Amino acid sequence: MLAVAVKSAGFTDLVDPVLSVHGVRRFKTDPAAYALGPQSLGLAARDILFVSSNGWDAIGATWFGYTTLWVNRAGLPLEQLDTEPTRTGTSLRDVLSFFPA
Repeated sequence: MLAVAVKSAGFTDLVDPVLSVHGVRRFKTDPAAYALGPQSLGLAARDILFVSSNGWDAIGATWFGYTTLWVNRAGLPLEQLDTEPTRTGTSLRDVLSFFPA
């Protein structure tokens, strides 16, 4: 399923590795799900940009220690979970704000 989604989005040459919670048999917001990024990339969570269109997922990743971007296309209110994503944007283009010009 993930391979098809990545290919359909035209991201095949841009996303490597493609990570799935299937292998750990846990779902977000379980820390084991968020641990996949640091384990696979050999980086601290704070050095990885975690991007999600789900506010709760961006907050869960923030709790884990990731630098986060919530892509809030629908202009939804922030969920009241005692923290918030590093940044909130309205499109994937907002990823670029994390990198100097």
